[in-house]
Amino acid sequence: RDSRGIGEVTRYLFNGPDDAIIWDVTDPTNAAIQAYFYTGGQIDFTRDADSLLQFIAFFTEDALPAGQITIEGPVANQNLHNSSLQPDLIIVSHPDYMAESRRLAAWHHNVNGLDTLVASTTQVYNEFSSGTADITAIRNMMRMFYDRAAGSEAAMPQYLLLMGDATFDYKNIMTEPGDNTNRVPTYQSYESIHQVLTFPTDDYYVCLDPEEGADMSQAVNLLDVAVGRLPVKSVTEARNVVDKILAYKTPSALGSWRNTICFVADDEDGTTHIDDANDIADWVNENYPQYNINKIYLDAYQQVPGAGGERYPDVNRDINAQIFTGSLIMNWTGHGNEQNWAQERVLGVDDINSWTNFDKLPLFITATCSFSRYDNPERTSAGELILLNPQGGGIGLVTTVRIVYSFQNYVLN
Repeated sequence: RDSRGIGEVTRYLFNGPDDAIIWDVTDPTNAAIQAYFYTGGQIDFTRDADSLLQFIAFFTEDALPAGQITIEGPVANQNLHNSSLQPDLIIVSHPDYMAESRRLAAWHHNVNGLDTLVASTTQVYNEFSSGTADITAIRNMMRMFYDRAAGSEAAMPQYLLLMGDATFDYKNIMTEPGDNTNRVPTYQSYESIHQVLTFPTDDYYVCLDPEEGADMSQAVNLLDVAVGRLPVKSVTEARNVVDKILAYKTPSALGSWRNTICFVADDEDGTTHIDDANDIADWVNENYPQYNINKIYLDAYQQVPGAGGERYPDVNRDINAQIFTGSLIMNWTGHGNEQNWAQERVLGVDDINSWTNFDKLPLFITATCSFSRYDNPERTSAGELILLNPQGGGIGLVTTVRIVYSFQNYVLN
């Protein structure tokens, strides 16, 4: 490409093999072969310079053999750009979970009066990234709806729900061939080694102002739309989670248990975790006195030594009892990992899988490390299991996916 010169001619001269192919792609819908002379190891041709021209050069040996090009089939008609559509709730779903996504969307429309749009990842990629799997395609779609709202609160999208699990393993190196665990992808931080600085986040999809989204570790990024994820890996899991959400609003799921908030605090780091839990409990009591506060603090219980280390069996008992009695919110402040709360394992995978509290599902807030690391392709985290448990568990989580610090947890909590 060169500058325009009316009535002038431009000569193009560059090194290359004699079997190079050159196309004039000034009009990409009407590409044309560009003839040239080959002299002394150089490609040589001239063109009128009265308009800007664009060319590409390539070599036949770089082209894919015909046997490596597969035809997937026709692309169904779709129109996510429909100018008359301005939804309150957008659900982006893996294609396998579209039926359950539509069921959930219909419920929100009928019960909560939300205008909804359900789109598969394939549909989003087709319209916003030329069919290529690209997280920015989802953000571009959200940006389109955000721009159309033009600052109007009534027209602004309110919610984005992602239906499907994600992984940091974008190339499926850690999984069996054909087993793509990146069902609805998530943003991964530029940092990938440091255990504190690396993170996945779905906030990327809803930080929609022009200066936002380039680096999600920067404070400039502010959410314009609420975003959440149901990290399901199968149609059965999708159906179970939607069943739980719909059941949460039924009369059988109501009761006095929704007036209880339970705070659970670790015994490590002096009194840091107890102090944090007490501060938040006091704030709730002052601002929302209608709620009953229950406290399960590890330091109030007897620690029992065992072959696997110290344990608090009575804490496990009381947490499980609180789950079955019912609690609007279960709030944990302390240490943790992908499988447990606290080094004494006061809550673990076996506990979670044993819960049958389908009509008393709490919201979990976990100010701890890595409890819900949903992007690990080799493990389903304890936090995910709380949501995926078909017989009980929780209705949702405000949770952590990497190693974190207690002060920031306290502020967010």
